[in-house]
Amino acid sequence: MQNTFPSLTMTKKEYVQRMHRMFAHYGFSECPLPLHRLSFLYDNNVTEVAAYRIGCDVAAGYTFMSSLRENR
Repeated sequence: MQNTFPSLTMTKKEYVQRMHRMFAHYGFSECPLPLHRLSFLYDNNVTEVAAYRIGCDVAAGYTFMSSLRENR
């Protein structure tokens, strides 16, 4: 996994698509984060790696906000 911040050339749509592909690649049948959460992460320059960790936490039952605090 690449540890990069969303670049100025990566659109929000591309970020969301990349996150969906990443979750699928690692075995998720669907993305554990809804679009508004992925948009929030993009808008706050959260790396793809951190976003993936947050999604894993949410899938395991942790709240989005608690996971966000732990993974920034």
